[in-house]
Amino acid sequence: MIFRYGSKYGSKDINIEQYNTKQEKDILIMLMQTINHVHFNILDEAMKILNYEDELIKTLTDYEKRIILLKCRELSVGDDISFNFKCNSCNSVNNSIARVDDFFTNNVYTNRGPLKFKKFKIVESYIDLDREDTNIETYLKNLDGSPVDEDVLDNMDSMEYENIYDEIKNNTIKFKSKITGICSSCRNKIPINLSDRLIVENMSEDSIQSIYKTYSDLIYFGSYSKKDIDSLIPFERTIFVGMLNATKKELS
Repeated sequence: MIFRYGSKYGSKDINIEQYNTKQEKDILIMLMQTINHVHFNILDEAMKILNYEDELIKTLTDYEKRIILLKCRELSVGDDISFNFKCNSCNSVNNSIARVDDFFTNNVYTNRGPLKFKKFKIVESYIDLDREDTNIETYLKNLDGSPVDEDVLDNMDSMEYENIYDEIKNNTIKFKSKITGICSSCRNKIPINLSDRLIVENMSEDSIQSIYKTYSDLIYFGSYSKKDIDSLIPFERTIFVGMLNATKKELS
């Protein structure tokens, strides 16, 4: 699947693919490496596990890596992501569900549907686009690839400038640094920080222990090989485990 995302006043295409059980397990193992003297970029390591080349990874910002990993997660596990959080008012522990597209202020489109914004810019933080960051000349040049006549810029009235500025701002995809959870007890709104680790942790809905239990059940009761299970996409594995449990219940 081709995924399109914005660079500076333009767009890039990159392949987004589903990952399998072996890659999911490798990500979970990587997350367990919490020894103090082991230092690595968690986003880079996750992308390497998903077979992205070092040369490509080096060209991406951390923001772009987060989007790519989230989109891979959407294809492999599902759209819904579950978060646990503690209310700072009543101290109760809650669970909140977010969709992948909730992480962005505008939708990010793939080739499954029309690309709404052909020209847009990405910003790394959840802030309003300010005028100092808006280069009207660069933006107009990238619309058709041709230089902009200085007379056009010099003779642009305030209304034309405002319209172009609004177009750039409205066509900007922003990554949220926080989402909001609502406490089920006191209805207090709690901000949940979206760290790199939280994003990578949510690439799996299982733990190492539960995945190895799945290996045991599918090999012993379902006559699968470990190679078969390793090649399953996470949502496929979930379906097979559900079917196996239903069969075991019927037989008992």
